[in-house]
Amino acid sequence: MKKIDKYYFEELLRYFIVFLVASVAIFIIVNFFERLGYFIANKARVTDILKFYFFQIPFLLNLMAPFTFLIASFFLFQQSAYKNELLLVRISGIDLRLLILKTLLLSFVLSILVFLNGEFFAFPGLQNSTRVRKANIEKSEYFFYYPVVSDFSFMSNDTLFYFSRLSGRERKGLGVIIMVFNKNEPVVRIDADSCLIIERTYELFNVKERYIRPEKDSIVSFQRKVLTCGVSPFEVIRKKTEIEEMSARQLLKLVSYKKRMRLPCKEEMVELLYRFSFPLTVFIFAFFSLPLAISIKARGKTYSFGLALIVSFFFWALIQFFKVSGQAGKMNEFLATFSPLILCTGMGIVPWVKMKL
Repeated sequence: MKKIDKYYFEELLRYFIVFLVASVAIFIIVNFFERLGYFIANKARVTDILKFYFFQIPFLLNLMAPFTFLIASFFLFQQSAYKNELLLVRISGIDLRLLILKTLLLSFVLSILVFLNGEFFAFPGLQNSTRVRKANIEKSEYFFYYPVVSDFSFMSNDTLFYFSRLSGRERKGLGVIIMVFNKNEPVVRIDADSCLIIERTYELFNVKERYIRPEKDSIVSFQRKVLTCGVSPFEVIRKKTEIEEMSARQLLKLVSYKKRMRLPCKEEMVELLYRFSFPLTVFIFAFFSLPLAISIKARGKTYSFGLALIVSFFFWALIQFFKVSGQAGKMNEFLATFSPLILCTGMGIVPWVKMKL
């Protein structure tokens, strides 16, 4: 690596890390004071508050990474142009396009790291943060008493469980339907008036078991039937995760399950595609901002930083607008998640063509 490349990479990473850490710190401090009344009202312990924010850090790093990289790269190259450093680079005969391409390669590597961080640290950490909030801070009954729920269903391997009413205090379910699938086709359906659930054992009462066959169904009735499953419905309730906190792997399982059940899954599909499109924003934002930072007239630090912030907030608003439109069913799932990137790439072609070298 040439000295000039090493210099710019070191400066870029330094700005990126400083802006990233500062952004996360500011977010946590502001959020803490916003929630201060909430923490006091719930008599939250200091250790629980620290855990609550500690588990969020990987997610916040992911959230801020695209925009802080845009700000860092824009700020660095604008300042280099302002100090005539880029002019000296040109006079030395160094190809600025090659330097920018190497920076783009770095941004692509960061995109991959953002995705991996999301899968293995950010979203699991966000789920842990939510559990700390509900179990330790709010003392939510979902984590201690398992309240009554209605129309509850879940999938375990190839078996679907449905309860019209489920009471954790009584360990009892009413209106029970259990369906066993083979290659996405139902082969057994069990209907029961009620059941008692002890850990992972289901004691069913007034049972009708239907074997679904191509030629003719057969029905067997039981007064009482005992089944064992790999999971308790109360475990599922306790571990229930909002789709915004799910990793791509969890969302893929959920979408596959809903498609098998022929249930609507537009919101889940948008979130799943968003898990792949969002990390790419690091690369796309760099593609747009680097030639723009070099081409426009260089000014002071305040101007450079302010312009970078405006550009980053514009793209943030664009991403959120398309995402919400997709979740509301106003737009195709793929377009809702990738349209901002396509638009940003299209807009980035212009400064690439007009880049002053």
